[in-house]
Amino acid sequence: MRLGSHITVKRRKKEEKGFSLPDTMVAVLVLMIIVTGSLSYRYVSAANIEKSQQHLTAMDLAVTFLETWQGVSGASTFDPEIVFAGNLPLDDGSGENQPSGYTLLGKYEVTDDNDTYQLTLSWNDVGSSLRALNVIVAWTPGKETDTKTYQLTTYAVQ
Repeated sequence: MRLGSHITVKRRKKEEKGFSLPDTMVAVLVLMIIVTGSLSYRYVSAANIEKSQQHLTAMDLAVTFLETWQGVSGASTFDPEIVFAGNLPLDDGSGENQPSGYTLLGKYEVTDDNDTYQLTLSWNDVGSSLRALNVIVAWTPGKETDTKTYQLTTYAVQ
């Protein structure tokens, strides 16, 4: 009889191999945590990429406007709407106020991929033949409510 009971115990152990319900649930929980973390990381990364692209667009606009304006020696008759006509969706806008001591050239609005950028162009004569050219670009990134600004100043010899 002892021999028979020993065989039965061996069969049971052989049949019980595999995963239990708690083991399976823990494995599924770990997998869900990994997948959720990965999706969260991808969402945050995509949002940061969008904000970075908006910031780069703002910087590109500032540089483009200033270099073009500098190319005509910072003339107070510079009109971006004429210069960029057909190449840039540009309208009259309402941007930031010009810095203290600067004369307003104009405020413009550029729309790019459903993002709107407000540009304020101003100038200040710092010498008899030297003019400081300033541009402020303002935009609201993504779904935020705070307006971001980027300001750039360069000089033109008149």
